[in-house]
Amino acid sequence: MCARRRREVDRWALFVAVLALAFTAYSFFRQYGLQQRLAAIEEDRRREEVASSLQAEVGARFESYLSGTTPAHENYQLVLSNAGSARAEEVTVELVGPIEGNAPDLMMRGHSFPIALDPGQEYTIAAVEVMGAPPSVDVLLRWEDGTGSREKTLNLTLFGR
Repeated sequence: MCARRRREVDRWALFVAVLALAFTAYSFFRQYGLQQRLAAIEEDRRREEVASSLQAEVGARFESYLSGTTPAHENYQLVLSNAGSARAEEVTVELVGPIEGNAPDLMMRGHSFPIALDPGQEYTIAAVEVMGAPPSVDVLLRWEDGTGSREKTLNLTLFGR
């Protein structure tokens, strides 16, 4: 009877050992899958950070300024800025009116394009003149950065109208 009892205990011990081995294998493969997904997420995040560090984000706005000869509400400047973390090269600006092409009522004297904008840098075009301008204008911005050629169109309200 002792040998029979011993065999029964050995069978249970073997059963428990097989269950423990199966649970260990299941845990291993589950953990491996989780680690693979985590590594993929981290790689995607790293790629996004690298891409973000290569991107410039050029923007534009109109501002009024004081002049000794005319009131502030008649003097305006177009300010270009780079809010991205990379340098913007070959920056151009085109003011597009209600008719295709350059808006004839907005003039930028003495400014040559393209320009370059470093991160956080602004470029002011102080000689913007109003001659019957519409209440808003589309500003087409084009530039190149570490990700390639980019462009953006902004609809800016002119001069606080």
